[in-house]
Amino acid sequence: MSTMFWFIGAVVLVAILWFCLKLLAAVVFSPEYSGRALLKQSLKKHGVDISRIPDAAINDIVKISINGARGIANYSDHADDKNWRANFVRQIEGQAMIIGTIMNSQPSSSIAGPTKEILARYGVINTL
Repeated sequence: MSTMFWFIGAVVLVAILWFCLKLLAAVVFSPEYSGRALLKQSLKKHGVDISRIPDAAINDIVKISINGARGIANYSDHADDKNWRANFVRQIEGQAMIIGTIMNSQPSSSIAGPTKEILARYGVINTL
């Protein structure tokens, strides 16, 4: 009988520790921090040399992605879009695809928007 109590106690302890670890990770790894890491990883997948993009530009792109993801979650009627963190991941991956297209094309690329403006502001691309 005491073995059963130890087993139940261990399961409860593991569950409590798992919850505490998830809570700590949510506090320590902010969306900005994880967004920068995800954006850099996605940019590498799209063949972009991330050393050409300053950290300030990455931060600005992550901020607009967070705002866009939260806006979609707040104003969407679709149940799939209510999770702002899932929207955030989609926003970051979309930004990486846009940046890859902009940086791998000619300067007169037809893509417009805040991402291209941020890259131009930090001197990553020319907007001739």
